[in-house]
Formats: sequence, structure tokens, C-alpha cells
Amino acid sequence: MYSRQHRTSKTNSNNSDAPASNQFAPRPFVVQPQVAEPTTQQNQTDKLQAKGEKTKEVSDGFPDPSVFTRHIAPPRVPRIQMKLSGKPGKYEREADSMAERVMSIDAPTTNPQTIQRKEDENSKIAWELMKSGNGLATSIYLRKIALTDKDWNAFDRHTWKSNIGKLANTKNTFVKAAIFNTKNHHPEEYATIEERSDYYGVIDSLAQEGGAGLPKGVRFFGAASQVTNEYGVGAIEGVVGGALHSQEAIKILQEVNKILLDSNMRVISNLMSRGKPTDPLNPASIDEISPLMFDLKMVSLEQGTVENYLQTELDKIPKDKKNQAIKDINDDLNFKGFWRTIAEHTVASTQPIEWAKKALGASTLNFMIRTHREAIGKALIFSLHNFTQEQYTNYIKSGIVPGSATATGKAVTPK
Repeated sequence: MYSRQHRTSKTNSNNSDAPASNQFAPRPFVVQPQVAEPTTQQNQTDKLQAKGEKTKEVSDGFPDPSVFTRHIAPPRVPRIQMKLSGKPGKYEREADSMAERVMSIDAPTTNPQTIQRKEDENSKIAWELMKSGNGLATSIYLRKIALTDKDWNAFDRHTWKSNIGKLANTKNTFVKAAIFNTKNHHPEEYATIEERSDYYGVIDSLAQEGGAGLPKGVRFFGAASQVTNEYGVGAIEGVVGGALHSQEAIKILQEVNKILLDSNMRVISNLMSRGKPTDPLNPASIDEISPLMFDLKMVSLEQGTVENYLQTELDKIPKDKKNQAIKDINDDLNFKGFWRTIAEHTVASTQPIEWAKKALGASTLNFMIRTHREAIGKALIFSLHNFTQEQYTNYIKSGIVPGSATATGKAVTPK
């Protein structure tokens, strides 16, 4: 029994006497000439080329079946999306528009030096390993990092909540930096809306524990954390949220968020030094007020700051772009459009919006109207203090804090 060697030979393409090729003709048997022994480098090259072959012929001329499972599968042919018959509907048009905007926007940029200094690469790796459940590798990557008092590492920013209940004495760098940055006024250390939201979350948790000198019962900063998290204003830093807003709308929200942190950090510093809530609208006052009253006044302080920004900065934007920016933000408040509607029924907190609409007797809310913005903020405050919607509505209509004869009195225990 013998086997044939199947070889191919090249034909001189310049030979005019060569007969026309016939793809059905049998291939000729040829004797393979002797060649020099290949070098090591040539062997390696040949092996690499062999690995890239999709089929391999054996002595009987048929492909070796093992090659079909041995190598990486060829890329899949993209599945064709069937087009719906007739004109596209409202949501289909919006989805198409959304896809175009996502593909056209640039990735958000940050100052690489700032992020590199604060969010050390080892801590990023440790965070990813912890999520994967590899505790040993996590401990290896959590090395001692040389940080100043105002800096933190990425791992600690993602895991600070595990220290709730002992925040005042924690070694978590993000919590320690929040306290230091507040006392020394370093709002610039928080470069993104996400970082500022986490900062507010730390301050709120410290206040609930009475840590860092913060008075218990103050909840405004918990509200600020919720409003600016990834499901709120912070969504504009994501791909979908960014695509739903014009560049002008994004700039407005980012700048307002930055300005408010600067203002709020000064108030928090006063809270830490005084150990009691005082009137944030009158920084010189040292008279104690109730936590609820403090929170409601903080809403007024914030929205006064926002109002000043809108009055001075919006006119610098071309009219058509300004109108589009306002529309984008109002669509957020009223959950208009396909993607915002999905958020409304999944991750977004709609209670403050609904409470505000009912109390104001408005079917929609307008970002440009200060009373609308304040109504939303105060609805969230009443909710965090465990008051009812009825108590909130009575406050909006009368201006009197529950259980007090005047707007400066103590609040009663919520029902």
C-alpha cells in the first residue's frame, strides 16, 4: 500500500505556449526537489504560516476535519436588520437618531495628570480584581500609595460605603480626603460629576453618624448625591446620556454642578466647625435651626446660585443653541422621549417630580422657572425626612414648615 504526495507547481506566467488552465483537470504528480535544510528562523516562520491556514490537505486529498475546530473561528457575517415596512414610527425615528448621535460624539476627556495622581493604576486593578472575587490578587495590588491628604485612590472611591458606621475613624483615602478637602476648601479635587456625587454621599453618611463634627439629621447632601448620581445629572457623562443632550446643555449642567460644589463645600465647612445647623443664607448667623429647616434653606441657596448663573451665562449662547439646551434639560425633568421614558420606569427616581407637579398644579416642569426647581428639591428633602406628600404639598402652598407657626420654627417628628 502506498500513498501519493500531492504537490502543486507554479507555471511560468510568461510562457505563451502554456495551455489554458482547466480547473477540472487532475493535478499532476511532481517530484519535490531537494532543498537546503531550513534555518530555525525559517522553521518558526513556516509554523506561524501554518497556523494561519484554514484548511489542511492530507494524503488522500481531503481536508483534515480537525482544522475546523482547532483555530479561531472566522468572523461572523453581520446579521442584517430587517427594515420595517411603511414609514418608521416615532420611537423608531428617535432610536435611529439616538444611534447616529452616539456614533458621532467624542469620548469625554479629563485631565490625565489629575486623574493619574488621584486614581492610581494599582488601585484600579485592585478594584477590578475585587469585583471578580479574587481576594488574594486584590491584596497584592492594594499596595501602599503615596498620596497627599487631599488625594485618594480609585479602589477606595468605589468601596467607601463598606465603611459606613465607622467613617469618622476609617482609613479609606476617599473619606479622609473628603474631610480634608472640605476643611481646606479644595473643590477642584473633584473633577467629574460622578466624583462630586460620591463626595456628597460621604458627607451625607458622615452627618448621619455625627462624624467629622457634622450634625446629625441634615439630609441635604444626601439629596445632592441622588440628584447628581449616574441616573440623574451624572448621566450626561455616559454615552447614552451624552448623546441625548446638546453640547450646550452638557456644558450648562457641568458648570452648574461645579459652581454648586464650591458653594456647598463652604457651608459644609461651617457645619463641621460649628457642630450644629445654622442658616446657610446668613453665614454670619450662629443660631441653631432644625435639620429640616437647614435643608430647605440649602435648596433656596442652591437655586439662587443657579438663577444667577442662568441670568448671566445663557445670553452668551446663540439663541438657537440656547433653546435646544433648555429643551434637553426640560425633557430630563419631564421624562420626554423614548430613552428618558425607559429611565423613568427603570432607574430614575420620579417621586420628587410627581410631588412637585401636583403641589404646583403643573402638568410639566420648567428648568428656567426657579419655583419649579425649588419645588423639586424640597420634595426630595421632605421625602428624605420621611414626611408625607400631603405635608409637603401643604408646605409648598403655605410656606410653613410642618409643626411650626412660622417658617423659622422647629419641625415636628415626621409621620
